[in-house]
Amino acid sequence: MVGDEPVDTVNYTVKQYAESAIAIENSKAEADRDNNLIYLLESILWYGGHSQIQFDKNTDLLASADLTGSDPSVIVDSNYLSAEGALPAPETIFDQSGFDDLKVTGASLVLESETTLRLFLSNVNGVDLNDYSFAVFKGDVPLNSDRYEVVTEGNGAPYIAIKNIAAAELDESFKLTITKTAASQTNTVQYAPLNYAKAVLDHSDAYTVNHVNVVKALCMYNVRANSYFNR
Repeated sequence: MVGDEPVDTVNYTVKQYAESAIAIENSKAEADRDNNLIYLLESILWYGGHSQIQFDKNTDLLASADLTGSDPSVIVDSNYLSAEGALPAPETIFDQSGFDDLKVTGASLVLESETTLRLFLSNVNGVDLNDYSFAVFKGDVPLNSDRYEVVTEGNGAPYIAIKNIAAAELDESFKLTITKTAASQTNTVQYAPLNYAKAVLDHSDAYTVNHVNVVKALCMYNVRANSYFNR
């Protein structure tokens, strides 16, 4: 920088960084090579490539174009997560006996620049959401309020969006509590993003091939992220 002006600008993609790091590791002697890092970077590129196909973005320049082998669309199936020790993910718990007015009725994952878990609410009696309080926990630890929000979009069902879920968090449980303020009654839902992924893998014929493949890539990404960060 000279003052506030850059001297030069270098564009560097995730693909370039990952491939450079993989090449550096592969150049090392076997005893010094970090295979967990290689596997993690490859899974990032596979996830990027399958996401590009799913969302039809720059499909002539796939992040995974130069990879060979270990394509999650081929090696990941409904048994993959349990075989790799990623399942059982925390059991889905729907303890909603506190009240009937407002309940969680479904879940989905949004796989864009960040991963978001949506827990959909069924507002059966047209209640005012302001009469309820919402809190989200990872395990027993409260999430910062900037990581979740209550979303209402037109005539669609309201939902809780749990945002910015890291790859290593996909098999962790998020707990949502909905408290009816006046009555001090609470409904609780516990759900892990991989519960959704497992449902897609178990019922893959209900989804498009591209959707299934990006979910498969997400599963591999989680498994390899955990292998890298938990060693």
